[in-house]
Amino acid sequence: MKSWLKNYLWPLLAAIAVATLTSVVLQTQRVISMLQQVGADVPITQRLSMTGYDLQHLGSTFVIFVAIALLVALTIALLVSRKFPRQSILLHIVAGASSICLLLYLMQMVFFGLPLIAGARDALGMVGQMLAGGLGGYVFYRLRRTYLAPASIHN
Repeated sequence: MKSWLKNYLWPLLAAIAVATLTSVVLQTQRVISMLQQVGADVPITQRLSMTGYDLQHLGSTFVIFVAIALLVALTIALLVSRKFPRQSILLHIVAGASSICLLLYLMQMVFFGLPLIAGARDALGMVGQMLAGGLGGYVFYRLRRTYLAPASIHN
C-alpha cells in the first residue's frame, strides 16, 4: 500500500495540482488579454486580484474535472509506456495535454455548446490549456521516475 501511494498517488496528486493551477492562471491571463485587446485597462493589482479569485473559485471546481481527466489519461499512459518505455515521457505529456483538450470539449458538449473556460475559447487559449495538461503529465512522469529510481542514482 505504501509503495502504491509513493509511486502513483503522490505523483498523480502533484500532477493534478500543477495542471489545475497552471490552467487557471493561464485562463485568467488569457481573459485579461482579451479584455485589453478591446481597450480595457487592467492594472497589475487587478490582474493579481482576478488571478487569486479565479484560483480560489474556479480552481476549487475545475480541479475535480482535471483530476478525473488526468486519472484516466495518465493511467493509460502508464500502461502504454510499459510497452514503449523509450517514449514514456512523450506519452505522459501527450496524455496530459490531450486529456485537458478532451475535457474542455466534453464540458462544452454537456453544457449546451457553451465553452465554460473563457480563456480557452480560441486556439491560443486552448493551446495554453493543453500546455497545462502536458505539464501535469510531465510532473507525473518525473515524480514517478524519481520514486522508482535506484538509490544509487541520487547519491
